[in-house]
Amino acid sequence: ENLNSKSYLSTVKTQILENLRCMQHAPAVQMQE
Repeated sequence: ENLNSKSYLSTVKTQILENLRCMQHAPAVQMQE
């Protein structure tokens, strides 16, 4: 379970970092929601 958990967390962490990177380049208008 630990290996699966670490792999899952690693994947989620990567996705979050990518989302943050996209948000930094996104228009400020989207942040008003």
